[in-house]
Amino acid sequence: MKNAFKGVVLELSGGIDSALVLTIAVDAPGKENVKAVMKLLSTEFSGYSADTMEENLQSRCRGILLMAISNKKIIWLS
Repeated sequence: MKNAFKGVVLELSGGIDSALVLTIAVDAPGKENVKAVMKLLSTEFSGYSADTMEENLQSRCRGILLMAISNKKIIWLS
């Protein structure tokens, strides 16, 4: 890889587009170098209907969450 990253961290929504992206990601660096993150707050929000809070949280925090996971798991990726 040109960027010297040894792996990838993806956030998945559970939709068909996420499945396609995951398939492409696994095909590129290999499944052992892909970390998928999905539904981090599903237990916390169980019993509540989805609303704009999830949309706001996703747009504001997705980058920070993925950065934290990738930075902490850098040993896993190397």
